[in-house]
Amino acid sequence: MNYALINAFLKMLENYKNRLTPQQYRALRGQAVKGDVLGARRGLARIIRA
Repeated sequence: MNYALINAFLKMLENYKNRLTPQQYRALRGQAVKGDVLGARRGLARIIRA
């Protein structure tokens, strides 16, 4: 597990917290913490784009 990558994503996710529902935020954060940072990043991009 690349903790630096996870921490970088979590810091980036904080910047988008006001644009996400609480459920979306928790889901993306949980996905990243479990190690699927690329999937969480893809999900965030999909949410922001919509």
